[in-house]
Amino acid sequence: SQVALTGVQQELRVGSRTVLDELNARQELLVAQVSLLRARHDAAIAAYSLLAGCGHLTANELNLPLELYDATAHFESVRSLPWGPWIDTNYPSSPEMPAPDQAIVR
Repeated sequence: SQVALTGVQQELRVGSRTVLDELNARQELLVAQVSLLRARHDAAIAAYSLLAGCGHLTANELNLPLELYDATAHFESVRSLPWGPWIDTNYPSSPEMPAPDQAIVR
């Protein structure tokens, strides 16, 4: 498209093309450039989707310059901690519950 635009511009200078022809050639060049960028984008997305599908889209596989998360070390550091939804909440102590055979008095 770039070569076609250059040819149309040269023909415009000698009078065998119109300004509209040049504008159409510029539009075709722009459409071709956008199509090229979309194709590159789609190829990159497809490559990363393939890596993700195969399980290879990881920091280790991509050789990223960062400290990798060690799940085993984290597990060992929290293994003996209590667990449950109320770990981080300070609730007041609950009143004593009556024995099952006692009546509840309000």
